[in-house]
Amino acid sequence: MNLIPTYYMQISWIPSSICSQIDMMTRKFIWKGNSNKGIHLVGWNVVTQSKEDGGLGVRLAREANTTMLELMAIYHDLKIARDLDFSSILCYSDSQIVLDLILKGHNIYHCYVAVITNIQDMLKLNWDVTLSHSLREGNCSADWLAKLGSTNDAKIKFWEPPPEALKSILLSDALRMLHPRV
Repeated sequence: MNLIPTYYMQISWIPSSICSQIDMMTRKFIWKGNSNKGIHLVGWNVVTQSKEDGGLGVRLAREANTTMLELMAIYHDLKIARDLDFSSILCYSDSQIVLDLILKGHNIYHCYVAVITNIQDMLKLNWDVTLSHSLREGNCSADWLAKLGSTNDAKIKFWEPPPEALKSILLSDALRMLHPRV
């Protein structure tokens, strides 16, 4: 049941209300089945822990959605950079989970093994790629561009110079000013 929304999670941002509904349906399925009565033999925090950590490995919908989107973004960005003959790339991600999956290895049965392996294969090519973690609060430019991209049908867009609305954000990012999450 947890894999049903996986296709949609890899192509679009799912609203929090829908993620909550998916998690609620998963909880009902695990704890109640077909009846209206259910016994909670294990806490939800245990159910959602990885199997390696003693849990059941059920993924929270929001976490699954953002992880898949981040993996796909890194994969496609590396593909574009390779097609444009870039020889040196510094890629920042605000997801330590995704960076750990790519850099520290993963279980061969991981649900995202195909895209993780594709990224790892691209990293082995003859070019210099560095993946680094960045706090979301310290990278408002990427956040602004991601939001713009999610409302845009263009596959790729180059700006020379940057859009006016982005200039002040670029300046504050360059000055390492932190912005609280909103």
